[in-house]
Amino acid sequence: MKALLMPYLARFISSDGLLAFKRRLYRLRRGSVPHLTVFLRVNDPYSFVLIQALHTFRDKYSVEIDYHFVARLQGDMYPDTAAWHKWALQDAQALCALYRFPLPRQFPAPLDLRQLQQQAAYLESIKAPLHHVRNLFLAAFGGSEFLSEKQEFEPLFRANEQRLKKMGHYLTGNIYCEGEWYWGVDRLGFLEQRLIDEGFASGTPFFVKTLCNQQQWPSPVSLSRKPLIMYFSMRSPYSYLGLVLARRLCATAQIPLEVRPVMPMVMRGMQVPDNKKMYIFSDTKRLANYYRIPYGFVADPLGAGVERCYALYEWAKSKGKGIRFLTAFAHGVNAEGIRAETDKGLQRILHTAALDWHEAQQQLHNKQWQNWAQVNLESLQQLGFWGVPCFQYGNLAVWGHDRLWLIAEKIKLDEIQAQQQQAENSAAE
Repeated sequence: MKALLMPYLARFISSDGLLAFKRRLYRLRRGSVPHLTVFLRVNDPYSFVLIQALHTFRDKYSVEIDYHFVARLQGDMYPDTAAWHKWALQDAQALCALYRFPLPRQFPAPLDLRQLQQQAAYLESIKAPLHHVRNLFLAAFGGSEFLSEKQEFEPLFRANEQRLKKMGHYLTGNIYCEGEWYWGVDRLGFLEQRLIDEGFASGTPFFVKTLCNQQQWPSPVSLSRKPLIMYFSMRSPYSYLGLVLARRLCATAQIPLEVRPVMPMVMRGMQVPDNKKMYIFSDTKRLANYYRIPYGFVADPLGAGVERCYALYEWAKSKGKGIRFLTAFAHGVNAEGIRAETDKGLQRILHTAALDWHEAQQQLHNKQWQNWAQVNLESLQQLGFWGVPCFQYGNLAVWGHDRLWLIAEKIKLDEIQAQQQQAENSAAE
């Protein structure tokens, strides 16, 4: 009964009508302007990026901003903290270069961290202006001198950590505004649009450069034909969006797409706590609306649904319909409420993918997928990543569909270099 009702509950929770109703309630309860609550961590590269953005954001929008520092995050939110830290600094550097912010050059030295936290606690306690917080982060990630006030931070930070969890999130570098979360500069454009729509600024959002803009994607390439490799999980909502967007990018650039499925994190023995699941669900809906991708009528394929999908994937590939099958499956479980663990549901998906149900039945007990799923996971881990979706094009590997803009830039660069090399070869003949 629960499996039958959950898709309908998901559709209601994610409906645009319910979101509009909640926003109206918050508008009735607010004061003169919206209030933004920002959660930061002095050794978090994404907090560094966000504070640079807020330095300019606050001058454009009529809002109140307060900030809270934390020191520790829930351990079960980060399956591989070492890989996360390595990627986070590299990713933050790319974001800062994109928006022309100062670059975070290194993590704060361990000996400096306590002093930085003491200074952060002092700034929060006196409600210091944001530019003081920005200076603290510039010093922390730039290796420069900073003024340290000797204020105990543990009680304050512990209270803030509980506040973050109670408010329904787990990440720093994050903004809460009237019932909704906006993580870093990647989601700041959505907050901007909301504030513009409600009359607290004019113009258009600025922080939208990491959103997939098809008008800026590369023209069909003529010389560089490397494939775009995608690491994918059928249970991941972000993988669903990433697959649709990767197909659009590859169709525009006319390059091959190769999808390498891996087992979902939960089926690998990892934990995904409820507040993380709920945030991902709501964030995916927001992104899906932006990209005009149907989402919200979700029937979780965890377990048998995923296994049946992977059991049929190689067979579908042999028919030349592997990606079409994955897309139909992902759309079915994320947008049509199809229960893929049932024969009736799987038949609907196969019909959409133009694949034969009777032939597919002979493949359902195939266990070979367990071998290649493990090989794909090991390849993903060798790239330095822990989850999906991830994308690889040549020697460039990125995490998340939010970084497809980096892939698009790499495709453009490869094509230019290939054309230059061809011209040089022709001139030498």
